[in-house]
Amino acid sequence: MWTKPVAALVLVFAAPLANAQDASPRVAKRVVPRYNPPLMVGKLAVVPIEWRVYTIRKVQGDRILIVSGGISGWVHADAVIPSEQAIDFYTREIATTRFPSSAYLYRGMVWSQREEYDRAIDDYNESIRLYPWSGPAFNNRGESWHAKQEYDRAIADYTEAIWRDPRLVVAFSNRGMSWHRKKEYYKAQDDYQRAIRLKPRYPGAHYRLAWLYATCSDPKFRDGKMAVESATRACELSLWNEVPPLASLAAAHAASGDFEKAVEYQKRANRLMESENEGGTAEERAKGQENLELYRNKKPPQEEGLPSTW
Repeated sequence: MWTKPVAALVLVFAAPLANAQDASPRVAKRVVPRYNPPLMVGKLAVVPIEWRVYTIRKVQGDRILIVSGGISGWVHADAVIPSEQAIDFYTREIATTRFPSSAYLYRGMVWSQREEYDRAIDDYNESIRLYPWSGPAFNNRGESWHAKQEYDRAIADYTEAIWRDPRLVVAFSNRGMSWHRKKEYYKAQDDYQRAIRLKPRYPGAHYRLAWLYATCSDPKFRDGKMAVESATRACELSLWNEVPPLASLAAAHAASGDFEKAVEYQKRANRLMESENEGGTAEERAKGQENLELYRNKKPPQEEGLPSTW
């Protein structure tokens, strides 16, 4: 059955399904969606706007409460599969589904999550060939180009995604990130602010804007007070339980001269990266430790202290 491509998401599954309620966190497993399942928030079904890592907070029978980035809701346990099975699952879908554009999109997401960006791009190319109107496929391919530091290609893909879906908030935020890497600060700021206007409760744009205000090498954009405000909002929306918002708040306080708070929040971000459930790439952990040492030595944050994928 053909499903219109939508932005993929990655979940962190904190317990086996058969005995989830009394399982230990040490058995945490990564899982991916079969196809983008809606999250039940009260009586509403909400489709997440981007793929991301989620954390399970509660399990009630076959329902799982997940929280991440200010998005929280219930999803059926059958809607997810273990990460180690995902490539095989989507490969079978590609071979057996009449219109496999979504399967290519999701397999590309899994390759990207494994940092195999060339394979991800190959799958996104095929997804786009089969369904050229997929904004999420262009957005996801842009993320892989960005991870490969090919920012012009990333920006071109985000622009195509926005043309196809002018309300695709994550594409504006992502394009801002690539402009930021190219030191096109006005364009970065504009895209972050456009994302916030479209979805004020989207934390990604808030913490990226905070990074810009806290670390920008152009003094016209450095504003410690605004950085703290933006980063605090991102932390509130992500329930004070995600690494990038906490790290951005640390940088914001350092930019404001409050190194005690900077150290406190960077330590919290580092502990999350080191935890079994949250993880963190080698680059993110290294940057986190480097930033912590800066703040301990009462030095301001550096623009290059932002991990490449944030």
